[in-house]
Formats: sequence, C-alpha cells, structure tokens
Amino acid sequence: MKRIPITLITGFLGAGKSTLINRLIRESAPLKLGLIVNEFGDVGLESQFIEAAKDEIIELSSGCMCCVPRDDLIETVRRFLDKKPDLDHLVIEASGLSDPFPIAQTFIQDTVDGRVRIDSVITVLDANNFDLIIKQFVTSIKQLKLADFIVFSKLDIVEPKELERIRHQVSILAPRVPVLSSQDPHLVQAIMDTHDFDHEMIATSKVVWKEAAGPKSKFFGAGAAPSLLNKKVYEVYHEALSTLFFRTERPMSPAKVSEFLQSLPVEIIRIKGFFNLQSEDLELSKALIQSVCSRTSVDHCAWREHELKQTALVFIARNYDMESLRLGLEECQV
Repeated sequence: MKRIPITLITGFLGAGKSTLINRLIRESAPLKLGLIVNEFGDVGLESQFIEAAKDEIIELSSGCMCCVPRDDLIETVRRFLDKKPDLDHLVIEASGLSDPFPIAQTFIQDTVDGRVRIDSVITVLDANNFDLIIKQFVTSIKQLKLADFIVFSKLDIVEPKELERIRHQVSILAPRVPVLSSQDPHLVQAIMDTHDFDHEMIATSKVVWKEAAGPKSKFFGAGAAPSLLNKKVYEVYHEALSTLFFRTERPMSPAKVSEFLQSLPVEIIRIKGFFNLQSEDLELSKALIQSVCSRTSVDHCAWREHELKQTALVFIARNYDMESLRLGLEECQV
C-alpha cells in the first residue's frame, strides 16, 4: 500500500504559511493535495486566505493544533482519506502558536493503518520580524530547531546585510537545517515528498506539557542551542498570550474601523480575518485583513457565493485587556 506523505507546515504568527500553501497548491499539479488547517472559532478564517476548493480542506477549530487530542487528529485524517481516497499528498498547517513536535509525533507513531507517513516539517520564518519574534517567543525557536527545512519569507523588505546577520543567527540556533528562500523558483520541488529525513528521535521521546516559559528560556541566546531531546523528554510550552475572537453580522463603519486599527498598541501581535464594511450608499463590501506586529495589509475582495455577510476576526496579544479591544470593535459597528 502506498503511504501518503504528510508535509507539516509550521512557523510563528504571520510568518507566511498560507502564502506558502497557496504556492504548493498552484505548483504541485497534477498531484491531488488535501489540506488540514487550524482555525479560531467556528468561522473559516484560514480558508479565506487559502486557494483551495471546499472539499480539499478540513478546518480544525481548536485554536492550537498541538493541543488537539491525538485521537482526534488521527480520526480527522482517517475521515479525510476515506472521503478523498485519491489524495496524493496531505499538507497540515499548524497554528503560529503550535509546537510542531506533538503533531509530528502523532503521525510518526500512528500511520493511520499504514496509510500515511510524515515526510518533512517545514518552518516558515518571517525575516522582517525575526528579532522581535525570536527574543520574545520560545515557540518560534523550537519551530526552527525541529524543522527539516527552514523557508525564509518577506525577503523583499529586508536589507541584504540584515538578512546575512539573520542567517548567521539561524545557523547557530538550527545548525543542521537547510535554509531555503520563499523566492526560490524550485522551492516546491525541494520540500515536497523528499523521503530524506529520519524522525526516530521524535518518535521515541516522551512529551511533557509545561506552563508558559517566557523569553528567558534555556532555548534562547546566541550559542545556546541545546538539543531539544537530550533527556528523551520533550517539553511543550504555551506562550502567555491572550486571544479574542470577534464576530458580528452588523455592518462596520469604514471610517471607524480605520481609526480603530490605527489606534492599536504594539501589544497586539496578530490580527487575521475580514470586515463587513458598509459605505455611505449602504453597499456592503468585504475587506480581508492581516497584521503582524506593526505591519498591516487590507485587501478588498468580493463575497463568496452564499457567504454570510459578517465580520469575523481573531486578535492575539500579550499583556493587553482584550475586553477593551472587544468594546472598541463594537463601537465600530454601524
């Protein structure tokens, strides 16, 4: 029986995982890809940014895939394969806050009746926000260390000297991991269906769940690149972050939304979702928003057929009053 390869895509919040997945979809034809993505809440936010047909994608509404019970992950893949028996490749996108270790271990230890195999773990690295992310979030470092490939993203907004410095720091943190560029024309061929990696250490290590480690962990610091598996025990940490999922069917005022977004503090690390905006002539329009740290993009697009016109957003912050954020959003409603 042919085992379907699984590519696990990880990377911190806003690194560019959805962009990489869209490229895999476009350039892997004629292979039939199946996608499993992490969602916040019961609205398909991730699927708004991924160019896949409805029957090619499954959304797990857990908020953090590494916390999904192992049996649930296995059963999700089993149902997917039963529904789409002609799949050639499965891509799993972990949330930006997920530690990839327990997800990879799930499918190394349980191959779903011999039907799947972990092929590679891809970590997308946001070169533009590298220093901020690495210094504050242990998860981002562990994502680098556990990667089979590291893919640099957002290179077009990073100076060459700065990129050289970042590459050097990454070589210290993850010295044996190949580093690729998101601009590489042969990227997809390099990372898909490789058969190249031995994940035995992941398979045999015990996972221990810990409280949030904070930035001053044993994983941080130039030259401090300990093996994550020294004692055959792997520690999974949760970042001390707060999440708000906001949803409303009432239209939003474009002017108030613009003012609200401009007033947000640096503690808001990530925004993703879409607004239902009502213009002065009462016409409703849809605006996709992505924000990483201080960098925000808003793209206007058409509503999908039979799509409920609503606003659905997820906010992730550190040390911020999420209730005041919710009240601010409510004031943006028409």
